[in-house]
Amino acid sequence: MITCLDTGRTFGETAAEQATIVYGSTGAAAQEILSRDAGFEWVPSLAFLHERHFRDRALLVYPPAPTSAELGVAEALDANGPPVSRAEAIEIVDLESAGGYGVFAVEPISIGALVVEYAGLVAPATDDGFDPYGLSYAETLAGEPLRLSARRFGNAARFVNHTSIKPNAEIVRVVHRGLLRVVIVAREGIAPGGQVLVDYGDAYWRASGVAPRPLPRILADVGTDRYRF
Repeated sequence: MITCLDTGRTFGETAAEQATIVYGSTGAAAQEILSRDAGFEWVPSLAFLHERHFRDRALLVYPPAPTSAELGVAEALDANGPPVSRAEAIEIVDLESAGGYGVFAVEPISIGALVVEYAGLVAPATDDGFDPYGLSYAETLAGEPLRLSARRFGNAARFVNHTSIKPNAEIVRVVHRGLLRVVIVAREGIAPGGQVLVDYGDAYWRASGVAPRPLPRILADVGTDRYRF
């Protein structure tokens, strides 16, 4: 049973895997199409493979992290729908020649603003090899490491691309109402048409065994299918 922070509809390949999520009324069709094309289930926030980890979240051991109030994103994380997903500010674009997707600003995004929460599935870490969508999350009191992965369940954040040269956004862990959340915030102002880019870090590329590819920084450089939310 997968427990999601938001409720609204069931999903899962089998009855044992069913859970509930919500799709906002805005962009639901685009989310469904994109989920099908990219092979994942859209969730707006965290989902937990084991309900006990969500129920006993006060017992999880988190890495040092600021509170959502200190980071200035508390109000956004409390919102139901945008601006958690910044539906009015970003779109996902099929970067045809690059063989993938990217996240671009539709409206100006200011420094320090929440761009999107990194939604995904929180589950015990496994030895199944490199997960390109995986992040460290927390540990249980028993020392069991938990990972947050957007490989199977995720949202727009799973399409945010890498650059090591002047990234305009960053991935930040933040504690909100006693629960660790992972968000992407703007490091600088991002103009409409600019691609949201973070630095994945050297450890990511060493683990992946591949080298990063150059990507377009502005929407004018790509011709495309767009998924507006």
